[in-house]
Amino acid sequence: MSAESKYREELRNLPAAGSGVHSHIMTLANLASLADITPAEAAEDIRTAMPGAPMPRNEVETALTKAGATCDPAAFPFVERNEKDHNQ
Repeated sequence: MSAESKYREELRNLPAAGSGVHSHIMTLANLASLADITPAEAAEDIRTAMPGAPMPRNEVETALTKAGATCDPAAFPFVERNEKDHNQ
């Protein structure tokens, strides 16, 4: 499965508030990074899919920034990466 397909699947499966939304946002941010989805597009996608407003307000942007800086493709062996801008 491609990283983008997995990202789209996980967007549809966001848990209810109080049931692991924060960790799911980080997973989405990592998958977006692997799929070469821009942070702006991913932020819009994630905010639209969320069951409520993010807490803290910058939660989505913080996750996307962290994913862009630290995403380890080895943590996602079940997805195929887009290779165009990755130096690995």
